[in-house]
Formats: sequence, C-alpha cells, structure tokens
Amino acid sequence: MMLKNKKGIFFTLLVIAILFLFTISYTLYSDIKSREAVTKRVETMNNFVFSFEKDLERQLYISGFRIIIIVEKRIIDTGSYINNFDSTFNEIFFYGTIYGETSQ
Repeated sequence: MMLKNKKGIFFTLLVIAILFLFTISYTLYSDIKSREAVTKRVETMNNFVFSFEKDLERQLYISGFRIIIIVEKRIIDTGSYINNFDSTFNEIFFYGTIYGETSQ
C-alpha cells in the first residue's frame, strides 16, 4: 500500500511539472509571436519611408524642371524677366501660381 502512495505522489509531481513546462512554453511562444508582429510592422514602416524618400527625390527633380519651363514660358509671353527668382520659385512650388496667377 505504501508503494502505491509513492507512485501517486511521483505521478502527481510529474503532471505538475509537465503543466508548468507547458505554461512556460506557451507564454514564451506568445511573446515570440508578438515580437514577430512588431518586427514585421517596423520592417513595413521602414520600407514605406525608404520608398517615400526615393519618390520624393524624383518628384523634386520633376518639379524643378516644370518650374523652369513655367518661368521660361512666362518670360516668352510677357517679354520681361523674373525679378526675384527665389521667391517666384517658392511661389510656383508651394502654391502653383506665378505672381498670383495659375499657369496653363
């Protein structure tokens, strides 16, 4: 009879140890999965910023060319030169107007 009690205690402790290991492994697995999600989000945001920087460079290049063409057209149409090119450039770039008028 004493032998059965020792076996019972042994199996009870074994089950408790297995449940403890299961709980610990499940907790660690959940943490790893949440870290993967955060890592994926950071990677996606990094790719977005990289693409935005690359696209911004192209857009500025194209805008510069278009502004030069608009200024040349204005000089040809009016026959007068631009007095302050920096302020005119900023006006065209930010507002899309030249001396308060939209360009066609």
